[in-house]
Amino acid sequence: MTAKEISAHIEQENGTHGSVESQKIIAKHLVNNGIAEHHGRERRTSEIADEVGDDIDHGVGLCLKHLREAGVVSERGGNSTYVHHERTNKWFFGEPSGQKFRELLCTEIERLCDDLEPVERVDSSDQSSEADDETEEKTRRAIVAEALSASGSIDVAPDPSGVEAVFDATVNNVSRMERLDVAVRAIEEHDEVKKTDEYGRMGWRNAANKWTMTEEWYKQATNHSLSDFGSDQSPATSPD
Repeated sequence: MTAKEISAHIEQENGTHGSVESQKIIAKHLVNNGIAEHHGRERRTSEIADEVGDDIDHGVGLCLKHLREAGVVSERGGNSTYVHHERTNKWFFGEPSGQKFRELLCTEIERLCDDLEPVERVDSSDQSSEADDETEEKTRRAIVAEALSASGSIDVAPDPSGVEAVFDATVNNVSRMERLDVAVRAIEEHDEVKKTDEYGRMGWRNAANKWTMTEEWYKQATNHSLSDFGSDQSPATSPD
């Protein structure tokens, strides 16, 4: 496979992203397996994660988002929804409820909160603290607070020191789940922080959400002309 053109394009469009090398690995995987729109082949995010997750250093969802922005892949969706617990790959259709759902939700929230940095007390008399904030290294706690504030999932934006309160058991489980999804996604997709505990997203997913390489960039990667791709042609493809 010749992937020089597509790698150069990804580097040009997304070279400033920490996930650029992971993006190239996913693009190469799609090309090698003929996952292209003119072939009628698609992959779910979870399928791509199963196939290349061990070879990349960033979340598959983040990489696919950046590849879509660069025009390398396209996304196809539908109307059917379900709840997916990513760490255990459990699926819940319809309104989530029941003991198993609650147990998994509580476990992920507990692990997320345990992974947040301890709250540091700041001396109010320290006049340099305001200036230091501008260059202070990002923390998981601060990133979660920012993401929840921007998501519109809560009425009052949380202070970083009070993030745990938005997951309080007095909040209904669906809202807690949605906030968990926002928080974990923010950590996974931020280049400056990493998870230090085993937990994952849990939230609404589109059952028909699939990805495919665009015809243009599949052509570039396989050294074919667009004219090679007739409606019934699939050059350079391997058997299923």
